[in-house]
Amino acid sequence: MNIDISRLVSQDSSTLVTEYRIDASTRITQIGSAVDALTGMPASVEPAVLRERNPREVAEYLLEHLAGDTVFVVHTGGAGYVVRPPFSEIPVYYRIDSDTVTLWAGTALPADLPTTAWELNWEYLHNSMINVTWVTPQTGFVDVFELLSGAILDCRRGEVRQIDYLPDLVAAAPRRMQGFEQNRDAFRALMLASVAHKTSGHEGKVGIAASGGLDSSVVAVATALCHPGAPLPLINTYRLDDETSDEREYVVALARSIPNSRIYDVEASQGVSRIDLSADLFAPAARPCKIAAAGPMNQILHDQLRILGCSRLLNGDGGDQLFLRLNREVLAPELAGEATNWADRIRALGGLAAHQHKSLWAMARAARQPAEETLHWRNMFGDLAFRAPAAVARPSRPQDLVPNAKKVGAWPLSIGFQYVALRNAEINQIALAGSEITQRKPALFWPLVRASLTTPRTHHLHRGIDRALERALFTGLPDEIVHRAGKGGGRDLDTRYDYRQLAEDLCDSELCDRNLLDQQELSHLAQGRAPDGDTKFALIRATSTNEWITRALAPI
Repeated sequence: MNIDISRLVSQDSSTLVTEYRIDASTRITQIGSAVDALTGMPASVEPAVLRERNPREVAEYLLEHLAGDTVFVVHTGGAGYVVRPPFSEIPVYYRIDSDTVTLWAGTALPADLPTTAWELNWEYLHNSMINVTWVTPQTGFVDVFELLSGAILDCRRGEVRQIDYLPDLVAAAPRRMQGFEQNRDAFRALMLASVAHKTSGHEGKVGIAASGGLDSSVVAVATALCHPGAPLPLINTYRLDDETSDEREYVVALARSIPNSRIYDVEASQGVSRIDLSADLFAPAARPCKIAAAGPMNQILHDQLRILGCSRLLNGDGGDQLFLRLNREVLAPELAGEATNWADRIRALGGLAAHQHKSLWAMARAARQPAEETLHWRNMFGDLAFRAPAAVARPSRPQDLVPNAKKVGAWPLSIGFQYVALRNAEINQIALAGSEITQRKPALFWPLVRASLTTPRTHHLHRGIDRALERALFTGLPDEIVHRAGKGGGRDLDTRYDYRQLAEDLCDSELCDRNLLDQQELSHLAQGRAPDGDTKFALIRATSTNEWITRALAPI
């Protein structure tokens, strides 16, 4: 099996590439830099530790002990292993063609790989319209796949297999038993380690997508602490046509607390199309962009950062999941289960009852409810995971929302939620045509994720305060942000697009020709019937998919 990694090491000229010789027949190519999987501190491959291991054991050792935004390729004779550590933000894709596996890094397709002759994966395109949060190696092309983080690509004996290790790595992590204050200090150190890792090589050229919410504000404060004295642009986008998106007062409070920061307010509604998803903004990619509707806003962010001379953008995506923003009633079984005696259990349930304005008995019933009966579980692992909205045809066969869903679905519900939602944050990738600015999410850092998954639920919801660890991380956070219950929404769905026009355009699409959309439903919508919220999302996703197909089939 031939493994072509030329595009893996050359896709981003700024990424470090390192070679290690293990023995006469085995060597390792590393793309990016690594950290210790437990501490988050910088780490590197140690050939002496690996010499007594066979190539597969080398790959498994790298996956278990090293982390960060990095990729490893273990070469040995005519075989090889590609390792993408858990939550590595270097996306890896590969195409299988006869006896050659071609790999590349990044969401955008390499310019020298023409796609017009590639076969489209209609089953993937159909299911991804039903549930945009589907985490799968599949892409919009039949022979093209993503190597998911936490997985190893095994290329031997003429076969290519992707093996998902991430659930086992989560299950093997020991529970954190220290007190709240110790955990807070540990999380602070890990957040700083994440930001330091994700900004390495971009010192003085980092910008923050500052929404005014808790997650992006934590990232901003951590970045300032990692790079004291460096300028820190806070890019805030708002819309004149959506009052809930205007968070400028909170960003002003954040800027007051960070020396050398400066706010750049950008109005993001001008020039945004209401009849399509601005497909011309995107670079060719292996699958439709999950966050295509955010393309124009991201373009504005990148334009502003380019003017400022920045090369890396950090945001707070994944923070809600990392620090467990979840309905308190759903947490009742786990909070009660962590109590060591009846008095503590009643106290925990009483606090939940007071916050939810329900009786203690209602919370006691919630604490006894099997996870499989909750909407959260059914949406992730049960009958609602691939429930088709009215405008989309039903799936042809059952699918799992994440790999190893049966195993993950047996975990405590809040841990399963964090796992699924953080994996979903991983696929919030966007490749803008012509932009060299890279984005990173400090929440997606395996040492930090592992700590969060193994931390007692009573530390995430501590003394009645949700996301308590996140709120306590940095004393420099302004009080008005620390104590926010939530933040404003994005652009109002009711006015986001001309849904009648979207439906009319989809009536003439190949998605309709292949019966992947409900033609009768689309006809009613095109004639003016008002769509509900689920149908609006379905129309947006179908339009994004249709625009991706049109570009994928277009001649170069």
